Amino acid sequence: MDREKLLHKYLNGEASLDEIEQLKVDPTYQEYILIASVASEFEVPAHDNATNFQKILDSKKDKVRPLTSRWRSYAFRIAAVLLVLLAGYIYFQSLSTTIDTKVAEIHSFELPDRSLVYLNANSNLRYNKSSWDDQREVELQGEAFFKVEKGETFEVVTDQGTVTVLGTQFNVFAREDIFRVSCFEGLVAVRINGDTLKLAAGERLKFENGRLESTTNSSLQPAWMYKESNFDNASLSTVLQELENQYPIEISWPKELNHIRFSGSFTHTDLEIALKSICAPLNLTYEVDENQVTIYEE
Repeated sequence: MDREKLLHKYLNGEASLDEIEQLKVDPTYQEYILIASVASEFEVPAHDNATNFQKILDSKKDKVRPLTSRWRSYAFRIAAVLLVLLAGYIYFQSLSTTIDTKVAEIHSFELPDRSLVYLNANSNLRYNKSSWDDQREVELQGEAFFKVEKGETFEVVTDQGTVTVLGTQFNVFAREDIFRVSCFEGLVAVRINGDTLKLAAGERLKFENGRLESTTNSSLQPAWMYKESNFDNASLSTVLQELENQYPIEISWPKELNHIRFSGSFTHTDLEIALKSICAPLNLTYEVDENQVTIYEE
C-alpha cells in the first residue's frame, strides 16, 4: 500500500495490526507518528458562544464608557449655558414694558419721566423702566407722537433710523421701508444710515426707497390725532396700507396700480367717505363686500 495512505489510515485509527507494524519499521514516518502521539495528548477546550459574546460586549462597554461620559459632560455644560441665556432673556424681558395698539385704535400714556406718547393704530412701543433714569430710550414700530419732558437725551429707535431730542414735540412714522419725522416744537436730530440731520419746528423729512426728502409742516400736531391721514405724493400702496390700519378691512388691488401717487387725505370715521376720497381723484373705483375691499380702474 502507498505509504501516505497507510499513514492516513493510522492517524484516523483505521490501520490494521500488520499495517501498524509496517509503519513502525519505516524510519521515514517515525517522526510523524511521534507528532501524532503527542498531539493526541492535547485537549481542545470547550467553546461557549454565550460566554464569549458577553465578554465581547463587556469589553466594548469598557471602551465606550469614557466617550459617553465625556459627551454627557459636554451636554450638561451646553444645557447650563442655554439655561443662563434663557434666564437672562426672561429677566430683561420682564423689565421691559410693551404697548401695542390694534387696528383703528389710538392709545395715549405717560413714560416714567412724565413724557407723553400718543400711539397710532397698529403700532408697537417698548421701553425699559429699570434703566429709564440712565437711558431714556424707546423702540418703535409704527407711528407715534411724542411730547418729551426736558432732561437727558431722549431717543426713539426704529429699524429705519433713530431720533434724538432733549425736550420737544415730534412725530415718528416707521413702517416697512418708509421713515418720516416731523418736528412740531424744539429741535430734533435724525440719524439715518450713519448720517445725522437736524429738524427745527415746522420741518419734516421722509426717507423712502433710499431717497431722502425734506419739506415744511405748518400744523401744530399730526393729522392722525384728529382722526385723519394726510399724504403728499405717496404711493397708492402706502395709502391703502394706512387705510387698513385705520379700518378692520382687507384691500386688494392690481399691482399695475402701484405706480400711482396720491396727495390728499382720508377720514378715520367713515369708510365710504375715506374710499371716495382716495379713489375719486385717481379715477379708481371700488367694491365693498363685508370686510373685503377691491379697488380697480374705472
